[in-house]
Amino acid sequence: MLAESLAEFKKQNNIKDVKTCLVGDWVSKLSEQDKKDAEALLFDDPISNHKLRLFFRGIGFVVAVETIRKHRMKGCACLWTN
Repeated sequence: MLAESLAEFKKQNNIKDVKTCLVGDWVSKLSEQDKKDAEALLFDDPISNHKLRLFFRGIGFVVAVETIRKHRMKGCACLWTN
């Protein structure tokens, strides 16, 4: 009974079971191709966190440099399995 009530509460309040940071949440809302491109940009491209923040701002995604850094270092709220 408690589990069902909690599931309904989460559904009504749009609470996700997977915890993510701001960057992870943004990536999760992208198309599959854009997700691949974003992951490559975040983890394979040598662009600095500051320049990446400027790029993100230019496409309408406002995020702090520290949030980007933590996500790239896998030290954020996202659940990393690797």
